[in-house]
Amino acid sequence: MGTTVLSNPAFTQLLNFRGITLGTVELDFARLLLQVLALVSGLLGIRLANRFLEEE
Repeated sequence: MGTTVLSNPAFTQLLNFRGITLGTVELDFARLLLQVLALVSGLLGIRLANRFLEEE
């Protein structure tokens, strides 16, 4: 993730303008990834619960 961000000069200029460090970008990316995984697992749980309700 860090090499991708650092290889784009426009993106690094934007980050420097806003005062954002590379560490916060990586932390926000990890947070977003965990949120997506939680959403997918929640949807799979709801689907499984609906399957049990339909069988009864």
